[in-house]
Amino acid sequence: LAAVMTASLAPEHVLEIAVMPDGTQLAFASTGSAAARRISPATYPGSKHFEADYDRSREATPWTGSAVMEPSERSTGATIASDGSLSDSPVRSEDGASSTTLPISPLSDAQLRSLSVARCIADIEEADFVALDLEFSGLFLQYERDFRPLDAHFRKCVESVPRFLALQLGVCCARKRFGEGTWELRAHEFNLWPRSRGASVFNADLASLLFLHQHGFDFNEFFQHHYEYARLPLERDDIAADREPANEFVNVERIVAALRLARVPLVVHNGLLDILHLYDKFVNDLPSSPDGFGSCWVSQFPFLFDTRYIAQEGRHALRYEGRLELNELHQHLLGLRSCTRLEHLGPLALDKPTHGSAGKDARVTAEVFLLSLEAMMREPLVAASTLRTHKFCQRLHNRVAVVNTANASCLHLGNPPEILLVPPLLSAAAVLPKV
Repeated sequence: LAAVMTASLAPEHVLEIAVMPDGTQLAFASTGSAAARRISPATYPGSKHFEADYDRSREATPWTGSAVMEPSERSTGATIASDGSLSDSPVRSEDGASSTTLPISPLSDAQLRSLSVARCIADIEEADFVALDLEFSGLFLQYERDFRPLDAHFRKCVESVPRFLALQLGVCCARKRFGEGTWELRAHEFNLWPRSRGASVFNADLASLLFLHQHGFDFNEFFQHHYEYARLPLERDDIAADREPANEFVNVERIVAALRLARVPLVVHNGLLDILHLYDKFVNDLPSSPDGFGSCWVSQFPFLFDTRYIAQEGRHALRYEGRLELNELHQHLLGLRSCTRLEHLGPLALDKPTHGSAGKDARVTAEVFLLSLEAMMREPLVAASTLRTHKFCQRLHNRVAVVNTANASCLHLGNPPEILLVPPLLSAAAVLPKV
């Protein structure tokens, strides 16, 4: 098919055949080097090969995102015009050259879900940091606000988290545009269903469900369009395990595998329950002690920032005396003078409700993070490496806010490995043998 159809395209156009894990072939035309843009049948959706701008220089051109079909773009046929674009009807160019029509089968719901996960993975691979948020079916089995010591509060969390369901995962991938003060934000959202029958039996707190309903959480969408998930394999002996193509549709746990492999900074807001749920649902059983959990978490995800902790430590610099609730803090920061420019590139719609959409909350968390750091450091974040190497940022590493505790304002998960705190060029020199 590739040989026949490529002959009908202009020399600068390349016909790409994308092979889904189930064997389905998707064909589309593009410009660029065939050597740089060829899609291997062994490449699962989510690889950078699925990006429209894969062969571009990362620093020199904009982040244009993944070349995958949206759910609204289902079609039974598509036309490759002389400029390499796809359309639903035959097109004839000005010079009279005819276009070529390819039969494209309608994508199933499972394929569309797989491609949505693939797009998120591709964005994670290019991100400078990733903001996360989860929505739950409940918070705690017991709601007494007795200001327990940190160890007792952590045990209360560990007893509660496995009993409740994580309903929705929000992921916002942030990337600094080279040479500019603009940060590009791509937000994704996934309704979560456990694949295991045993894990699908869970507790629900009516107060939490009512809160979600009042803030616009779409329970009909949750039941109709969900993504099954399971824990990742326990074995982590080699990195190749995370790169190995799946033999089935790309499920949502591959997003967590991509985060683990990318080792980019993660950002949460008041995120202790978020990271406990993420670990419990996708990685392993929760350790019983704060130190045990911190060690396990940092071994998987070495960098974490909590915007609530940043705000509570920087109230003076932020000129903020209000509640540390995400939306209120966000509105205050938007009113401050800022040189940071934010560009929203989808795919999540901008009109999603705060607190009723994990994707929207993840995007707001990313904005709060950038604006808070600018206000506290008195300059915009000009390089992603600053998050790892700047002494101010290092004081914020892996400190998660805790509330209603008697003896602590945060849980320190532990320090990242030293090799990851060194600037990239120095890091490479440090590990290379001397000649």
